[in-house]
Amino acid sequence: MEAIRNRTAVIVATALSLAGCASVGANTPAINQMSGEQRALYQLNVERNYYRDTTGITTALPYADYLEAIGEGDRAESIMASVATSHKSNPQIQVRYAEILLQNGNAPKALDVLTQVERSQPTDWRFYDVKGQALDLSGDHTKAKAAFGQALKLSPDNPAVLTDLATSYVLSHNLPEAEALLKRAVTQRGASPEVRQNLALVVALQGRKAEAREIAASDVSRQQSRLNLKALADAQRPGSAWASYAM
Repeated sequence: MEAIRNRTAVIVATALSLAGCASVGANTPAINQMSGEQRALYQLNVERNYYRDTTGITTALPYADYLEAIGEGDRAESIMASVATSHKSNPQIQVRYAEILLQNGNAPKALDVLTQVERSQPTDWRFYDVKGQALDLSGDHTKAKAAFGQALKLSPDNPAVLTDLATSYVLSHNLPEAEALLKRAVTQRGASPEVRQNLALVVALQGRKAEAREIAASDVSRQQSRLNLKALADAQRPGSAWASYAM
């Protein structure tokens, strides 16, 4: 789930997150907001820097993040595996590697990576947030909620963590609790537009579709309102992965 760092994905069949579990890294600007020329120039720069030092933190991470952002998760994972091996004592690198593993659906390996980091007793909320995501993806929602709770102790009212915890409640078929958490998340500074999309969707899943459309369209720009309403409509199509969570 924001991260997140930016968290952007609505729950899909793999149920990674409501707002983007395993998010695009903080090193990557909004690729989809770039012009074609800007994107080509950015790609050229990150590729050139990467090939100068393929395991350097400041060179490899931006390239891995870029590859993840454009949907080349396998290549991003390969790069991060090398970086993680070269920087075994750096917990932030290990957590980022675990995030990309989760993005590629590899929860067992992500948990293994996180277990190695846990021995150093990390105090960064991101560790517990990613651990919670991995546990949710593994089906252990009780332990996932405990991990998100620890993340919130370290970063109170963090909208990314609140959203990830809400995801866990959706996966546990507790939509009212998920709604309450998302209502908290959407009021926090730094909450991404997708948090509002997810709140609208959870409300719609409880049968309150008119209210959901109002939530999706309120307090945002006209363009974002259109995007929110489209995301809401797409998620409610027949056969959607959301169907099994509806009340």
